Amino acid sequence: EIRTVLWSAEVIKYGDEECLIALTRDITDRKKAENERIMREKVQGVLETAGAASHELNQPLQYIYYLLDEILEENPDSRPARDLKKQCDRMREITTKLESITTYEITDYVQGSRIVDIYKSSEKT
Repeated sequence: EIRTVLWSAEVIKYGDEECLIALTRDITDRKKAENERIMREKVQGVLETAGAASHELNQPLQYIYYLLDEILEENPDSRPARDLKKQCDRMREITTKLESITTYEITDYVQGSRIVDIYKSSEKT
């Protein structure tokens, strides 16, 4: 098992010789607790951001749905309106995923950046 240690040393004079006194301290548990705290904070930040983004996106989306229903009621064969409604349905699926995030999972993105994987983060455990 690999342990995390804090190591410190001091040179002292012992008679005519210089000696090294070293102290090693096992900080594995402390480091683990710190990493868990950081992960909880990340998850909380993701949850808050996802909830806010979902709410803000749903507001205009509701109005777009309303307008599309009006258009499709007058012209049920309107392909652009039907296509737009499909894209709105995709947006609704994404906002539902955002609202369902329970964990912090990341994925690689462009140019070496990383983003939250909303699909993995919202999977039921």
